[in-house]
Order: sequence, then structure tokens, then C-alpha cells
Amino acid sequence: MGMDGSLEFTTTPIEFLAFVNLFGGLRIGGGVRKSFAEMTGSGKAAGWSGLGTYTSSQGSVVELQYLFSAADTNSKFDMVAFPVLMFSAW
Repeated sequence: MGMDGSLEFTTTPIEFLAFVNLFGGLRIGGGVRKSFAEMTGSGKAAGWSGLGTYTSSQGSVVELQYLFSAADTNSKFDMVAFPVLMFSAW
């Protein structure tokens, strides 16, 4: 059994968010989001008409996060946070 071709779909999302610390390790943020995607093919799939570059429209993002320790809210750059709720509107 051999492989005649393959398809690969790659997405690259970009988000710009700003956050405000609330209380008890909670913070809320919002911003904008845009995605770029590309469908590539090899072998027999290389000639498929669905191949190409795709771009989404700009959307909005609202995110609620919980930080595991209150000390995390004092640092300038929070590297790890647990998203509790995330909403994207396209």
C-alpha cells in the first residue's frame, strides 16, 4: 500500500490582548484577533484547486483568566495563566 499524495493545512493566529487584574487571582482582557492559513499539497494532491492561502476577517477576543498565586499579578510579564473563559467573535 503506497501513498499517492498528502494535504497539509497550517494556521497562524495573531492576537493582541490587554488585561486588567481584578481580585483573587482573576483578570479580564480583551483585544483583536486575525488568522492566516495555507493549504499545501504534494504528490497527486499538488494540483488540487483548493490549495492556496486563506485569510480571516479581523475579530474580537474577550478572555477571563485565573492566576494560581496572587504573587503572579504583581509581575510585569505573566508567562503562564489558565484561561477560564475565552470568547471570540468573528
